[in-house]
Amino acid sequence: LAVLAALLLPALVRASLRVMRRGRARDGDAAAAWTELTSALIDLGLQVSDAHTPRMRGHALVRDRGIDAEAMSALVDAVERASYARSTAASSEDLAAPLHEVLDQLRRSVSWSERLRATLLPRSLLRSRNADLSLPA
Repeated sequence: LAVLAALLLPALVRASLRVMRRGRARDGDAAAAWTELTSALIDLGLQVSDAHTPRMRGHALVRDRGIDAEAMSALVDAVERASYARSTAASSEDLAAPLHEVLDQLRRSVSWSERLRATLLPRSLLRSRNADLSLPA
């Protein structure tokens, strides 16, 4: 039983991070939504480059993975507003729905074996904690 728990620990940690970030996305936290999207990309074995802006990454996902353009645009626009707009322009727009739509489409774009591996052995847990920093306000 202890061995099973140890094997499932990465999946449980990742699931708790996912729940936390989705809750923050529901409250309009663009950084949490974008971090969750990036983590999902890493977990699914999809290419992630720090050189890509959110707009570039969003465009590539729509073009290459068939992600819904409207949902992706909602996330990208929120990240850009959080990063570049005046602090008084902070948005509390619910980002949970577009985030869910994008993540669901991403999961469907990979094989079942890749989805299983992403769930049980999430690669995003191995990346730097600095990647989880908030966007500037």
